Amino acid sequence: KLDFPWQFEIQRMHRKGRNEYIEVELPMPTKEELTGKSEMPQICRITCSPLDSRAPEQYMFIPDWMMKSLRLKPRDIVKLRYKNMPQSTGCVHLQAHSESAATSHAVLEEELRHYSSLTAGTTISFFFDSSGVIDKKSSKKNKKVGSKREVKINVVQCLDSGGTPLESVCIQDSDIGTEWLVPLDKIKKKKQT
Repeated sequence: KLDFPWQFEIQRMHRKGRNEYIEVELPMPTKEELTGKSEMPQICRITCSPLDSRAPEQYMFIPDWMMKSLRLKPRDIVKLRYKNMPQSTGCVHLQAHSESAATSHAVLEEELRHYSSLTAGTTISFFFDSSGVIDKKSSKKNKKVGSKREVKINVVQCLDSGGTPLESVCIQDSDIGTEWLVPLDKIKKKKQT
């Protein structure tokens, strides 16, 4: 029996032979390896929850940011398995790519309510306009559409209530703390001066 909320782990697979695949295993990146990076390193697995089940058999549709985190291309083979994740009461360290996005923590934290889990080493992206309205359907090709702009947030570290680093945490219906690190563009400005 699968307990609600349904959490699944998507794991990247590597083709070994004609119909033979092996799981890609990579060490979990540390906070130090992830802090201040605009491009996150490849991770081998990510957690998620399904929105609907309308994909054809043997297919699934996942957001661009998940594909980028796992370095997947369309039609790549992945392993999907149920993962029972306890409700987290720990903390998640997040880092916005731009200082202008970081100033609106309320908008960013509102966006995170739409996620069931977070995985360290991922970059979440979404669009919102100057009034703070979030739009997930804007064109991914244009960084700025009218007054809408793309916001990127790095998930640098996930911690349990005891401060132990975790690969991923369930944030759905959880009272989890967020710690915002210095935005990437602010770090870049300091290095230039």
